[in-house]
Amino acid sequence: MTRAVYATLEGRVGEAFRWNPLGMILLVGLALRLGWGLVGWVRGRPRSMTLKIGTRGAWLLGGLVLVFWVLRNCPVWPCTLLAPP
Repeated sequence: MTRAVYATLEGRVGEAFRWNPLGMILLVGLALRLGWGLVGWVRGRPRSMTLKIGTRGAWLLGGLVLVFWVLRNCPVWPCTLLAPP
């Protein structure tokens, strides 16, 4: 994730996505959420910064991360596409 964030900060988004595709998708979601809160703060009507995903959503997100982690470390062809360069 560190290499992906570093590449993003240098403007190399394609390379960052190759390093960690799931992390970049989650990072975009986090940035959108923080931007939403910042817009509310600037307008004088602060918006809640909590994510209301619930227990089921938390388990789903954790499962997604776990499945991605396992698949990107499998040495068979379709899974090797997820591995970093």
